[in-house]
Amino acid sequence: DAVASLEKAIKLNPKIAEAYFKLGEVYTEKNMTEEALSEYTKAIEVKPGYAEAYYNSGELYASEGRHDKSITAWKKTLELNPKNADACFNLGVAYYNQNKLDKAISMWNKLVEMNPNDYDALTSLADVYDMQSLTDKAIHAWEKIVEFYPTLVNAYYNLGLTYQKMGKQDEAIDVYKKILDINMDDIDVHKKLGLLYQEKGLHVEAESEFDIYSKLKSTPEGR
Repeated sequence: DAVASLEKAIKLNPKIAEAYFKLGEVYTEKNMTEEALSEYTKAIEVKPGYAEAYYNSGELYASEGRHDKSITAWKKTLELNPKNADACFNLGVAYYNQNKLDKAISMWNKLVEMNPNDYDALTSLADVYDMQSLTDKAIHAWEKIVEFYPTLVNAYYNLGLTYQKMGKQDEAIDVYKKILDINMDDIDVHKKLGLLYQEKGLHVEAESEFDIYSKLKSTPEGR
């Protein structure tokens, strides 16, 4: 039994921080949160600079919605290891959950500085900018995503929608066409293109897109 083995090791030498840490991991796997937190705390008492123990504590606090404590733990993690990308992202999420959007944005931007193609950070930034009606910044984030992930249809789709919100029809059309380069049978995109062409008075193009949309809709996949 892992718990018994680790407890025996700790009894023989109570100054081994890694033993407390591993015991914390075992308790985490068993969904024994309070016991796990207690072991991580002991690991930190023995080894005050134990960044991984602070990080794991933050995850456990977050899983219980104890965001103040998770924030404290992850801030300490980053103080000890400023390059910890997971702590940086999670700290942004914790701030977001407290509706501290400026602090969330700051953390995610810090992560993008460390790793410019971090998908989670970029999509989080795009979403929160969109929530704040900071459309130009949302577009910049989605453009970065499609630059780094050129086959990611969902990113093009969101970029197109954001262009449409700004009334940038031509840019939206260009983006939706790129989706069709990836998947020519994307029924929703054909409909969107038809509507955009219709708005621009390009009736021939609109009719062509609506015709494709109707044909795709009549297939088993489109129903």
